[in-house]
Amino acid sequence: MRLFGNWDCPPISPHVFAGLIAAVTPLLAGMDTAATPPAVVEVTILQDRADGETAYQVDMTIPVEGDLPLLVLRDMSYPEPNCPELQFTFGQVENARVLDLDLDDDRRVRLEPVGDGPVFISYRIQTDLRAADLTVAAVNGCNILLARPDGVFLDGGALLLAPRSPPGVWPPYRVGRTVLRIEGLPQGTRVSGSLARQQASREWEVERFDDLRFAFFATGAFARDPADEAGTFRIHAPDLDQERRQRLRSAGDRLVSHFSQHWREARFTDYTAYVIETTGRGTDLGESVGMARSNAHVLFHGPATDYDSLLVMFAHELAHSWIPSRLGQLAPDHDWSWVREGLTDYLARKALIELDLAEAGSLVDRLNLALQNTVLRHTPQLEDYDEGLLLWAAMDAYAGSRGEAASVDDLARTLMQRENVPLTPAEVWQVAQALGLWPADQPDFVPERDLPCTLAMDGRIYTLVEGRWPRYEIGWQLSEDRAGLVERVEPGSPAAKAGLMAEHRIASVRSGGFGNVHRPVELKLESAGGPASLSFMPRGATGDTAYRQYVADVDAAGAWADVEPSRQCRDALQTSVATRG
Repeated sequence: MRLFGNWDCPPISPHVFAGLIAAVTPLLAGMDTAATPPAVVEVTILQDRADGETAYQVDMTIPVEGDLPLLVLRDMSYPEPNCPELQFTFGQVENARVLDLDLDDDRRVRLEPVGDGPVFISYRIQTDLRAADLTVAAVNGCNILLARPDGVFLDGGALLLAPRSPPGVWPPYRVGRTVLRIEGLPQGTRVSGSLARQQASREWEVERFDDLRFAFFATGAFARDPADEAGTFRIHAPDLDQERRQRLRSAGDRLVSHFSQHWREARFTDYTAYVIETTGRGTDLGESVGMARSNAHVLFHGPATDYDSLLVMFAHELAHSWIPSRLGQLAPDHDWSWVREGLTDYLARKALIELDLAEAGSLVDRLNLALQNTVLRHTPQLEDYDEGLLLWAAMDAYAGSRGEAASVDDLARTLMQRENVPLTPAEVWQVAQALGLWPADQPDFVPERDLPCTLAMDGRIYTLVEGRWPRYEIGWQLSEDRAGLVERVEPGSPAAKAGLMAEHRIASVRSGGFGNVHRPVELKLESAGGPASLSFMPRGATGDTAYRQYVADVDAAGAWADVEPSRQCRDALQTSVATRG
């Protein structure tokens, strides 16, 4: 990265540039508006297709009022190894002197404001992500910028550098009211922004600069339902057919109403969900990944992702608008993944079941995957989800076994009512015990001790068993270049026995998730004669590692797995408990 224009400075690493960006955000977030109208932060994004590659020039004008000795810019994008690299190049800097360029460790760059006018910063940003290389794995957990043939996708977390006052300065210097403009797009291109208060076709205004950091912008020929033109909840899904798009829109409306009634009335006045298809290479075929922001979320999905899987991810990301964003200030010295992800996933899945948008057994499937993953660690990145899912299910089950009317929904509602109280693990357990969701003499949750022996859902009883289970085998290999194309089928595998052959193209795939030996894999195939379907149980040879699962029929499971009722439950009173709304 290099400063250019009137500057003659050494190269700056991407991490340092990122630091510069983060520093600008706090300044833009919250000035006193009581006396005179506050100065306005102006941000202009210009799309530049020079040299055949898409880049964006960002100009920021930041009013500096009062005695601010230092302005810190920090990169707010995620630095995970799989994320596409963001390349920043500084251009013009006015009314500020750049300090401390070599700050790779903390990803910051410091500016010293000089003169009486506002600080002006101009930089250019490019990414190595191309639409042809877009896969679920490539964007999982990342802030990205994406150029597609039908438009561009802009993520505020990747695009905008965040201004901050230096650490230790109190109160922090913050700038509020901000105007954002997008320029340089082809004439007639439609623009959709997740921000409220759109001033013109390419201009938005927000109260705090911080809100920009969490915004998504999509441009191009995005398909819309008529209802999207009005109201506050919109879905842009250019790659979905009209039927699935309308079903998703209807489900979204019902989920917003459900979450608002169960927890708190929705605060957002303008919410946009983006559903974007990836190339679906290799194992991305039926996968999806979501990213939530305060007023939007985006789902990236493989071309063969089935609707039910997409809906679960959609509900999860939408639920993040309440969990944990309204639970109060999370204590910084704790790992909150069990709340942030586990509680979100559990309550989102419960909501789908209560609205008859998903089968009750789908939650049991997910609990089984959590139990399996804690032992076999197929997907370590889901362990935080797993811990929370098992904990909240155990709470609901404990309350049900004692005849308590409260549920985990009540716990979430109670914590939201304390939004101004710093949240700690001790407070979570205290609230749970006060509601009758947890025994007062147990300070925390231990899966080996506290999982319920039975679950009753939708008229079926599921029993906790343990033992050795068959390995999960699907038996096919996909093309890395042609989405959905089956290149090879293992002879004698479950898929081969079901009739899957090389050169078949998979249109959609549905299963209970990786390693779910309880639910069939269901495939829809594209063929000359039209779509065909097949299904099979993904069971291989029995594995060596024992782990627990919930099953609807112990005797039936014993016919194909070496299992028996869980050790912790053999001498315990078998009490059926229900997961309730």
